[in-house]
Amino acid sequence: SKILTSNTEGQTRYHGFPRIAIDNSDHAHIIWGNGAVAGQFVLDENDLVIKNEDLEIDGAYSDVASDPKDVHAIIIDHDSFKYISNLNYRKFDTSGNILNSRNNITNKMHQSELHPQIDIGPDGKVHVVWENKEITNIPGATRVYYMLLDNIGVELKPYVQITLENGNESRPDVVVDSKNCVHIVWEDDRD
Repeated sequence: SKILTSNTEGQTRYHGFPRIAIDNSDHAHIIWGNGAVAGQFVLDENDLVIKNEDLEIDGAYSDVASDPKDVHAIIIDHDSFKYISNLNYRKFDTSGNILNSRNNITNKMHQSELHPQIDIGPDGKVHVVWENKEITNIPGATRVYYMLLDNIGVELKPYVQITLENGNESRPDVVVDSKNCVHIVWEDDRD
């Protein structure tokens, strides 16, 4: 085991909501967020830290997955002044170097995206699900959405709501099988 911390101006930073993926070089990619900033650690196969950096995103919840060549992350980009959050897609090489510019894949006003999950299909396409809370909607009501991206974060299928309008669905997860079939599960709080 290894304790990972980052230190900025003498302050130890809280690393909340960590997610981890292992790439084909056996490097561990850890994405974290604390509500004010998101960051990443990359550990090599001997657990030595080879990358420790902030990602310049006001992040909290995130998820990370790898394909045979790269690492993909979905990070909540949170605007605490407007109480709005959007999903940001980032792509990294196996050393943790960022391969794309900041890419908000959702940009909706008066809404808040939470609990994103990501998986990469055998065809290299990126599958993303998340919980969405419309601030103008019934208090506490949430929906689950799905989006398909190519291997560099370009939208192939616009986001679509996959749950009922009158429910309270949350905390989705997604996995893609060897035949590129997408499987999605979520929590449903209806009676």
